[in-house]
Amino acid sequence: MKKRYLVLAGLFAMCLAASACGKDKETNSDDTAAVTETPTPTPDEDLVKMEKVSDSDKASIKNIMGEKTSTSSDVVLTNQTGLDIEEVYIRESADSSDDEWGDDLIDGAYEWKDKDRALYYYDKNEATNYDIQVFYTDEDEENCFFRDLDFTDTTEITLRMKDGVPYVTYFSNEEKKEVSTLEDAKARMGLTDDDSDSEDDEDVTATATPTPDGSDSSTTTATPTPSGGDSQEPQEPEPEPGSDMRERAESYIGKSLDSLEGAIGAAGTTNYEEDEETGAQIGFHQYGDFTVATTVGEDGQEIVTSVW
Repeated sequence: MKKRYLVLAGLFAMCLAASACGKDKETNSDDTAAVTETPTPTPDEDLVKMEKVSDSDKASIKNIMGEKTSTSSDVVLTNQTGLDIEEVYIRESADSSDDEWGDDLIDGAYEWKDKDRALYYYDKNEATNYDIQVFYTDEDEENCFFRDLDFTDTTEITLRMKDGVPYVTYFSNEEKKEVSTLEDAKARMGLTDDDSDSEDDEDVTATATPTPDGSDSSTTTATPTPSGGDSQEPQEPEPEPGSDMRERAESYIGKSLDSLEGAIGAAGTTNYEEDEETGAQIGFHQYGDFTVATTVGEDGQEIVTSVW
């Protein structure tokens, strides 16, 4: 009897051990599954998305320019010029040689306040670069130009103004950094020292008078004529005022008044006023049926800012 009980007890113990091993295996299997299902960290795609204006953010913008279509692209424009804007014109930079700007994109629908944003819809054809012209609500302020802007390289462009120079800043998707066009705008307006020196050299070379053939004296060599004086000889006959003359004048926006006068001659009448905000001298030069506006810098150089 004792042997029978011992045998039964041994069999019972073996069953318990087998049952315990089965539970351990199930537990280990569950643990392995849990490790396998651990989520993989998300790639750095979110870092790229942070650089773009979200659709929900665009939906909150009330100032709309252009028309949204199935093929249109868009860019957010922020007014940080310090002034309210009432008219906006945008054209392809390739058309900058023409005087056509198309229609006013605001057209009285709203007043684009300083620090407000606007959403512009445009058709992305072959062109990528665009020019912007704005007119301020304050009629005493001159219209401003922001030129050669690549809308396809960014999602938001900020219009700014510094010392009378209009420029923009934006985050470049290609270069992955903040970009400013201030130095390019100053160079285009002739406000850099290097460009100023270059223009002076060109004026001296252009006004030199060659020595006549057969001269007995070596002292009759070319003598530069001071630029800007009454004795300056015109480079070409002064054209009659008209559309061709106006187009030539517009091509000198951002350049010195001396270079413009060398091309089309002096204005019939000229008046100067002082800018109440900056104290700078603003010149108005009347050429027949159009006017050339200029700004006199601290260095005394007079730059063409607009033509109308």
